[in-house]
This record gives sequence, C-alpha cells and structure tokens, in this order.
Amino acid sequence: MFACSRGVAMTKGQSEGGAILVAVLLVLTLLAGIAAALVHSGRNALLTLRAEDTLLRRENALHSALASLGGALSPALSAGQRDGRSFTLPSPADAVVTAKVQAISGLINANTAPMVLLEGLLRAAGADDQAAQDKAAALDAARQQAPIHSTGELALLFADTPAIWQQVRPVLTVWGRADTLDPDTAPRLALLAIPGMTAEAADTLITARAGAGWDATGRVEAELLYRPFLAGQDQGIYAFSLRVGADRLASAGIGMLGKDGRFHLIGLDWPSAEEDIAP
Repeated sequence: MFACSRGVAMTKGQSEGGAILVAVLLVLTLLAGIAAALVHSGRNALLTLRAEDTLLRRENALHSALASLGGALSPALSAGQRDGRSFTLPSPADAVVTAKVQAISGLINANTAPMVLLEGLLRAAGADDQAAQDKAAALDAARQQAPIHSTGELALLFADTPAIWQQVRPVLTVWGRADTLDPDTAPRLALLAIPGMTAEAADTLITARAGAGWDATGRVEAELLYRPFLAGQDQGIYAFSLRVGADRLASAGIGMLGKDGRFHLIGLDWPSAEEDIAP
C-alpha cells in the first residue's frame, strides 16, 4: 500500500516536473521567436534606412544635374551635347551622372513629317519596303484623325512590330511642328531616313558638324544636298535622360532652355530601364 502511494506520488511529481519542463521550453521558444523577430526587424530597418539614403542621394544628384543642364547646353559648349550622345554632368557627393540630350529639332516629327521620311525611317530600322509603306500609311491615317500627343500613343501604333518600335522610338517625337531635320542635331538613324542618304554619308555629316568649318560652309552644303529634308535649327526644346552612377534605371523627360540660360523642366517620365531617349 505504501509502495503504491509512493508510486502515485512519484507519478504526480514526474507529471508536474514534465509540465514545468514543457512550460519552460515553450517560454524559451517564445523568447527565441521574439529575439529572432527583433533581429529581423532590426535588419529590415537598417536595409530600409540604407535604401532611403540611396534614394535621397540619387534624387539630390538628379536635381543638381537638372540645374546644371542649362550651362551644359549653352551654344558655346553644346556642339556635341544635343544630338543624343552621352556626356557627364557635375553632381554632389562625387556621384557620376550620365546625360543624353537630344534636340527635338533633330528628330522626325510623327505628326508633321512627310510620308517619304517616315518610310525611310522604317526601312532604316529594318522593315522591308512593303512593311515600311504599310506602317507609314497607318501613322498617316492616325495623325489625320487627330494629332498624336504622346510616346504612349505612338507605341500603340507599333504594337504589332515591337522590334521596329525599339529602333525608331529614340528618333520620333510628337513635340513641335517642324517637318524637316535640323542638320546640327539629327541623330544617325534620322539622317538615314532621308532619301539618298547612305550610311557613309550620314557618318561623314556627323563628323563634319563637329569640325571648325561646319558653321561657315558645311551646314549650308548639307542643306543644299539633302533639301528639303535638312533645314531648320535648334528651337531649345530637348528630350533628355539622366542616369546616376551604374543605376539600371534612367530618369527621362522633356525640357527647354530659357532665355535666362536655365533648363526648365516641361515633363518628367517614370524612371525607365530604356537606354535610349524617349521624347
């Protein structure tokens, strides 16, 4: 009987001890979970702070770059900085900002360009003759109904030919009213759209306009040779893209150079991974 009582007592003691052990293990598990959560939260907070600091530095660099664009585009300095070629801009904290600026006057206007120029652009971008004629006709039909107001509207017209769109996108614009190309700033693909313009001739023209004799005689000779497609001049409206450091994304938009010598922002697009300017 006493042995039985001792057995019962031991069983109760073991049960109570086991319950206490389980409770202790649960508390320890809970504490470990809380500690892990705190560590994870701390890491997340640190990552968030670092991300916010990176974004702030990027925004400061972009604001500084935009402020310095006016000086970079002044007539005395901008001979090679208005035709879509890359150059660097000063910015704070030693951040390297790569800029691409394209004068709208050097681009093919989707609303006003003659059909032959549109067809030439499409062929230069890789379309065959029939496809170039069909797409140019579709563009003409669209603009006859209503002016094309944005790059997004243009993109819809190329929905069935995305590869061609990626090629022509940097040299098409809906800004301005010019139906010709500014010889000073037209990019290579736009020049290749001109009837009779060969790749060698386009390269020669681009090289010549960086030379000392361009303003005196080169420009006039080019206009005479490729009239009526080469004419006009820079109107001070520019498509641009700015990339900070090795960022995958670039900020792009439209701006104008004011009489005060400052660059005034007209519109800013969402950051894009596109390398090319999208005016």
